[in-house]
Amino acid sequence: MFVLPFEMKKSHLVTLGVLVAVMLGVILLTLYLHHRAYKNSINEANKTIFNPDAAAAFVDMQGERASLDTYRGSILIVNDWASWSPFATVELPLLEKIATEFADKKVTVLAVNRKESNDQAERFLHTIDPLPHVKVIIDTKDYFYGATGGYAMPETLIYNADGVLIDHVRGVLQYDVLRAEIVNLIK
Repeated sequence: MFVLPFEMKKSHLVTLGVLVAVMLGVILLTLYLHHRAYKNSINEANKTIFNPDAAAAFVDMQGERASLDTYRGSILIVNDWASWSPFATVELPLLEKIATEFADKKVTVLAVNRKESNDQAERFLHTIDPLPHVKVIIDTKDYFYGATGGYAMPETLIYNADGVLIDHVRGVLQYDVLRAEIVNLIK
């Protein structure tokens, strides 16, 4: 039997237990509401990102303006990368594998380069295997990363066909996890 160092009535223990349960409930509710508000704010930012008239000037590797709104209607995997990130040599080929595997399933994979020139990005891309199924976007102003709450590298965002953020993966991608999430979205 548990013995308290002081005398406490059973009713006091029940009251203490209820108070602890209420405090835990408040903490969990606060965390849930904070998480929901964060996701809503990101999805609000996405309305700007997916706007064809967005202030951000995304361009493709040919220097043509690229609007993320173009890809609405497909599942969208967007990876932030830069030539200085050691993870780019691992993730970009992984993204090519995903893009190839799901090419006929309305899945689009974008690799958004962070704040580098087209020439710098191209030099790096020549050091890895070609990415014929990944659409490379240059974001010299780093607008996408900032607007989506980026704070680590690498980061990958997964959107459903309606442009709603489903997942924001911070850290190195894992092929099996990403593939399972895409399969689930396709269903």
